[in-house]
Amino acid sequence: MKNMCDIVQDILPLYVDEICSPSSRTLVDEHIPECEKCSATLERLKRTSIDSSIEQEKNTVLKHHQKATARKTFTVGTITAMILTIPVIVCLIVNLATGHALDWFFIVLTSLLVVASFTVVPLVVSEKAFLYTSLSFVGSILLLLGTCCIYTKGSWFFIAALSVLLGTMTVFLPIIARLYFPNNSFWKKNKGLFVFLTDTVLLYALIIFIGIYVKSQTYWYTAVSITTVCAVSVWLFFLIVRYLPANAFIRAGSAIMYSGVFIAVINGIIDAILGEPQIRLFAKDNIINFELAVSFLAVGLVVLIAGIIRAGVKRKSCKK
Repeated sequence: MKNMCDIVQDILPLYVDEICSPSSRTLVDEHIPECEKCSATLERLKRTSIDSSIEQEKNTVLKHHQKATARKTFTVGTITAMILTIPVIVCLIVNLATGHALDWFFIVLTSLLVVASFTVVPLVVSEKAFLYTSLSFVGSILLLLGTCCIYTKGSWFFIAALSVLLGTMTVFLPIIARLYFPNNSFWKKNKGLFVFLTDTVLLYALIIFIGIYVKSQTYWYTAVSITTVCAVSVWLFFLIVRYLPANAFIRAGSAIMYSGVFIAVINGIIDAILGEPQIRLFAKDNIINFELAVSFLAVGLVVLIAGIIRAGVKRKSCKK
């Protein structure tokens, strides 16, 4: 009987899939009513087969729905792009009919590219839509700025372009890093560090190009000094919150206390850089900053103490 069960158990997967020979099927049909173990195995295999079939059918339906949705969105995107070409053609005809060179026509064209970047691109791109939408949006704005700069014969393009890059990357880069950086890579695990490094480079590039544009001897010391003080302050805050080897309460308390110190001293530091009389911490004109600093220090101290107590309790429980 045991040998027969072993044989039937081996045949059952083929039996359920209906690919066994007629003699094997007959053998299983005769054995199943007499053996509870093989009967239970057969029922389990049938349920598994049904679940697998349902899962496969669900995946097929979802894929079909995704393809149908992609086709519809692509069609809508194409129609939107065709609509956006209408004002381009009209401006081209009017520009040529009035005898002007193709000057402001390119401004209209690049303006419509900005519109297309967040209306057409998300509809026609099926994969990595946010990445391509963000890049096309930033690129189209830079093209618009470049066109306006050429049309007005200005020299401000790099200042405007770096300002746009700094602002948009501050918003888009954390999302791009989260969605598209390779898993388990260094930059995926340190997205904040990557964003801060990129923004810092763009910030200093902006300061440099502004200095080239204004051509002032006093600019460099003042701008670079104040920018560095503020950048270092933000970096320290970020490093405390992200990399301080302590629990969340200790990090939060340390960051809040650091903010209080920053509020208390920043006006004096900037005044020293500008060569102006420094505002004393307890001066009447600085009372609001003083109150804010004290409040931050008090709240931060409470949170920090709570974090230290929590760490101590956790350390004791681990020793037990």
